[in-house]
Amino acid sequence: MAKATAMLLVTMLAATTAFSGCGKKDVDYDMGEGGTEEGGSGEGGELSSRLGVPESYDGEIEVGDSGLDKIKIEDDDIITPASDSMSIVSYKKNTFDNAYKQKVCEAIFDKSKGIYVYDWEHQTKEDLQGQIDTYQTMLEEAQAAGDSDTEEYCKEYISYLEEAMTTATDEREGAGDYSATEFIGSIGDNEFMISFYEESEGLGTNFELSYYPLEGLINYKPHEGATYVSAYDAQYGEEEMDDDTVNQCTFSEEEAVSLAQDFLNSCGIDDVVMTSTSSLLWEYYDSAYNVVATEYDGYIVEFGRSVNGIAPYTADLSMVDTLSDDDIWYETLTETFTIQIDSNGVINASCYPLFTPTGEEEKNVELLSWKELLKALEKNIPEYYKENKTSYSNIEFNDVQLTYYSMKDESQEDVYKYVPVWIFAQADQYEGVYDYDYPVQAIMVNATDGTIYNLKDILNSNSYEDLSDYYDDYYDAVGDSDVNIIESDSDDSDADSSDVDDSDVVDDSDADDANADDANADEDDFIENMPVEAIEQ
Repeated sequence: MAKATAMLLVTMLAATTAFSGCGKKDVDYDMGEGGTEEGGSGEGGELSSRLGVPESYDGEIEVGDSGLDKIKIEDDDIITPASDSMSIVSYKKNTFDNAYKQKVCEAIFDKSKGIYVYDWEHQTKEDLQGQIDTYQTMLEEAQAAGDSDTEEYCKEYISYLEEAMTTATDEREGAGDYSATEFIGSIGDNEFMISFYEESEGLGTNFELSYYPLEGLINYKPHEGATYVSAYDAQYGEEEMDDDTVNQCTFSEEEAVSLAQDFLNSCGIDDVVMTSTSSLLWEYYDSAYNVVATEYDGYIVEFGRSVNGIAPYTADLSMVDTLSDDDIWYETLTETFTIQIDSNGVINASCYPLFTPTGEEEKNVELLSWKELLKALEKNIPEYYKENKTSYSNIEFNDVQLTYYSMKDESQEDVYKYVPVWIFAQADQYEGVYDYDYPVQAIMVNATDGTIYNLKDILNSNSYEDLSDYYDDYYDAVGDSDVNIIESDSDDSDADSSDVDDSDVVDDSDADDANADDANADEDDFIENMPVEAIEQ
């Protein structure tokens, strides 16, 4: 049990170091000939002007036999590409061969200090001793605080590590031919890990850079009285940033963007556009998961795939209400590249280069005008909701944009196309902020003919049965079929349809904290108040 629990903790810590932003941001898109703008024809965009797209729109669609009470479109900042045309661009599914993994590792790590294979099942004595030291410190702090749960956990895991020491090797295995999937190397005076992931079916090719060992991140960024530390997007912090907030990073925001671009270029990723920047917030916790300090040091820089200079739509559609299903869960896989930078440089990266270009492109495709689009939607939206039921009675689309989205080319194996689409999405409001990155309603409209794609056909789908089988296999592999995963004690029975199911992600709302009344309440509160994006990443 100790090992599986430890992996859960490490996964949780890893999740807190890579987040995407929330809501619409003031972004400087330096896209050369392309880009995205708000305001449509009213601001002089050539494409939006030609299509007659207004800066804003407020109108209703007849509900027909959809079963809904109201369908409304109300957006005061319609987003369109700052270009004169759009294309259909073909890509093929990406894979990581050994040569690419070597290129990335050697670009990021200091070769003179060695690059090594990481294997959880066969760690070195040095690796294990480092973990023992970290958990021994956690144990002593838990004992001093009277935290019996953390004390028990640390004792169990230290016992597991000490047992593993008896068969551990003295030296790490070299990277060799780079046929492994995880590697350890040095950046400056610190060790980091690069993990490569691929899906045999569907999409999912990505790699992650993280501090090693992750549970020792507090040693990288120590603070008096702190046992743990997490680094995440400052937008999710309890305190609002203002002009007086000091970012302690020795790099400016512009320098951080440049460093992030250089990092991606070194990994052979150059067809991207920057989509946002945020400050990096470091939050420190004691052994009881109470926040003891916070500081701003660094930046999170996000990029998206560049399709003719335009970043495609990347919002997470998994929470759209029409996708609710007892047996299936859906996930949005988009080409995003999230880089964290502090005063030492790049310290974390989450990169999803799902595709590689084929060189095929259908240029200047004919798009519907705004009037033609609305006419098509008058018929197609009611029909869509007739077939795709929702628990909402009123639909209010407040996020409208013309963009790109990837679609599987069914006529060719492992080929996908970025196609022009209109997104009509509804974001709910939380504490005065609309969360456009997690819409509760969304339709995706073919921009050439006004038909509506069925999201269930577009998104990656997985059955809960398959997910259960996955965890059964995992626990069997680690020998812990009776693992008890930390669960929230909050009562979500009254949650409305736009709430997130606790079995899928962790809710960032404080509304349910009052219901956590057992011995693990402090630990639950810590986990529940982590941003939703932590688990999504």
